Amino acid sequence: MEKTVQNRVTNVENAVYEVANELLKAYNQGTFSVGGLLMDLEGNVLYKQHNNVITDNLIHDPTAHGERQMVDWYFENKATLSLPEPENIILVTSLDPCVMCTGSILQAGFARVIVSALDSHAGINYDMSATFPALSGTAMQLEAQQRFAYPKVHSSTKMFERKATSADISCSFKADTTIDEQAYASTSITLSATLGTTIVSALDTHAGINYDMSTTPPALPGTAMQLEAQQRSTYPKVHSPTKMFEREATGADISCFFKAGTTIDEQTYALTSIAFSATLDTISKKINTDLPEDQLKNPTCLSKDNPIYTALKEVYPQALEYTAPHPNQPDAGLAPYLITAAKEDLLNGGEGNAVAFLDCFGNLIMCSPGNQNLSEIQTPFILATRKYAALRYSLQLANTPDASYYLGHPKYGTFIYAKSLELNPQGVVDLGAFGSTMGGKIPTDREQFQFAVSRVEQCKLDAFTDGLPPLYSSKDFVNIRLKQVQSHKLIKALKAGLPD
Repeated sequence: MEKTVQNRVTNVENAVYEVANELLKAYNQGTFSVGGLLMDLEGNVLYKQHNNVITDNLIHDPTAHGERQMVDWYFENKATLSLPEPENIILVTSLDPCVMCTGSILQAGFARVIVSALDSHAGINYDMSATFPALSGTAMQLEAQQRFAYPKVHSSTKMFERKATSADISCSFKADTTIDEQAYASTSITLSATLGTTIVSALDTHAGINYDMSTTPPALPGTAMQLEAQQRSTYPKVHSPTKMFEREATGADISCFFKAGTTIDEQTYALTSIAFSATLDTISKKINTDLPEDQLKNPTCLSKDNPIYTALKEVYPQALEYTAPHPNQPDAGLAPYLITAAKEDLLNGGEGNAVAFLDCFGNLIMCSPGNQNLSEIQTPFILATRKYAALRYSLQLANTPDASYYLGHPKYGTFIYAKSLELNPQGVVDLGAFGSTMGGKIPTDREQFQFAVSRVEQCKLDAFTDGLPPLYSSKDFVNIRLKQVQSHKLIKALKAGLPD
């Protein structure tokens, strides 16, 4: 993680400009183009981070959204870095927080959340009303209304920097002959995503006359046009009052925090919006390239010296010791593993809960406690899905033979809580993290998300998940359904053995 950042912002535009720089890093990395920062009430930037779901062109961590990472960083470093209390912290993000990140932010209790671009698919303000119907029936709805702000609607990274080439334009532009990096990035990213080609420094290597980036137009050899193009075409070194992106401020008031200005410049806003939406389909495809279920292999057939087997045991020593009698339907045999992890969760600052993950064959892959002593949002589910993703990532990065065959996409498996989540910020974190883990439409012939001991009426769980943004609630996407296990013996064993 990045160290504490030593710089200062004085208005909303400055702050959003900073997070736009972070999203450029995410774009360059090939992951979702989202960035954010944490600042104190004096404008001192404490930490900056961007999306890290994809690293090395592989799924690294489906929960590594910028906001979730920033909240974890805050909890993990609050004491050692003497960070301000949460009510004296402002989080700024380039994109409307998803459900997981919303839960993380509400758990942290930050003073304000400044949002640039909207997200009608997964954002908590998906209907753009700033009333947050996805949180209806809970105290979280009012809290979000009081904290989340959508302000009324200029770089330091050098990732889009280039030298001026071809014809001189200084005689025409006495004041300045450079293009602002963020404005340039908007044009480059938009064109790249729209055409599906490789764009380097806003050039078009597919159909552009300067396709080889030499500014010599080799496509015009032996003609007067070649010299004319060299003399007339220019590629300036790397501010639009069009009103196309204009919007009124909605959500919480921020005027008391930003005396110098509470609006976002149009081009800065456009970059935060376009960079995400223009690359969304491409990145979404990257997280849905796993093998189909009928090609997966049972890891219980692995030899004990196989690197996949060894890695499984390193992450969770009890891996593969239990197999459900029917895939997706655990019985009382799972109880001892959940109880052991729940006791560890209690020692780690949790409430004595645990989450198990079974693969599509019903094998126990891992059983995870949380670690809320380290961070209040490190729930058992969050750590379970992060551990499984990290296991797959490390093996795939090392080109371990058959890793993808033995460790399939989690949508084919089952996550089982010892005790159901609750409809509070941490529960919202888990619901959102499950959606991010699934990533899209999932098989409907099984229940991938289960619990044993109930703490919330099923009808209330169903009503809440039905009201979530489209990614989580639509039948065309994840369509979250959190259901109780079928085994009464498993429920009974956990009620008797779980710590109070």
